[in-house]
Amino acid sequence: MYKYSQSAVIPYLYNEDVLHVVLVSTNSGNGWVFPKGLLEEGMTPWDSAAKEALEEAGITGVVGEVLFDYYEYEKWGGICEVNVFLLAVRELAENWDESFFRKRIILKKEEALKKVKKSQKETLIKFFNHME
Repeated sequence: MYKYSQSAVIPYLYNEDVLHVVLVSTNSGNGWVFPKGLLEEGMTPWDSAAKEALEEAGITGVVGEVLFDYYEYEKWGGICEVNVFLLAVRELAENWDESFFRKRIILKKEEALKKVKKSQKETLIKFFNHME
């Protein structure tokens, strides 16, 4: 089975001292996920993940270079291996590259855990436990 290398970020911010995460709608619009994509050639995994956050959700910020988590899921007839990094949000653009077909939401813990796709739920639980 073919393996695809992907990188993702969990974009987070504090609003009134409460931790929130930013999720983006999937390409099909039928779910909510962290920004992620194929690892860009010539880029570090964390820089590639930050690029996806900007393109998919209009997010800029400080991305950690330390791998936070890893998960796999099936897609395109193969396995996607996803390295996950943390991104402290500095700015949310009003318009971004994929804003014509992707939506963005900012959620507290309980709301985010209800909305995020199953493949990313365990990673999101680890994130909230890590940040407490």
